[in-house]
Amino acid sequence: MYRRIIKLRALIGFLGEEDQFEWWDTSFMDSTGQRFLERSFPRDPFQAGLHSATVAARKLHDESIGKGDVAHLFRLPHAREQRLAETLRKLEVPLQEELSSQENALEALKETAVEVPDAVGAVQIGSGLTLTSESSVAVMAGHYHRGFTNGHMIFPYVTSE
Repeated sequence: MYRRIIKLRALIGFLGEEDQFEWWDTSFMDSTGQRFLERSFPRDPFQAGLHSATVAARKLHDESIGKGDVAHLFRLPHAREQRLAETLRKLEVPLQEELSSQENALEALKETAVEVPDAVGAVQIGSGLTLTSESSVAVMAGHYHRGFTNGHMIFPYVTSE
């Protein structure tokens, strides 16, 4: 389950960067950014890049959604963020093929996605903080894919019960 969240977070983190769709102003997930990070974080430049993109994406999502009793791809409940970090430390292959180009990342995102209605901005996709379920991941992927391909920002989230 957490591997799917990591993959989705990496794809959206990469696609949202300034060299792709410019949702946030980082450039750590592409090959140039990864080479830059290798100097400061030689043990795991991918994890450092994903963290940096996550911080930037979290800020934009929080500004659009708010920080109350909600969760989104880049802000999970604390215990789930800890499990996500543990899973990330154990990953061996950091999605190099999927993150090699905008086209590859969009295709990988499309493969994960289900069809969703068009929406713009913050869109509630559920309640009960079920964000890590397989169906929620597919719905989030669908919204992000639609947003990137249609040229508008979208921020899927769930509320607490």
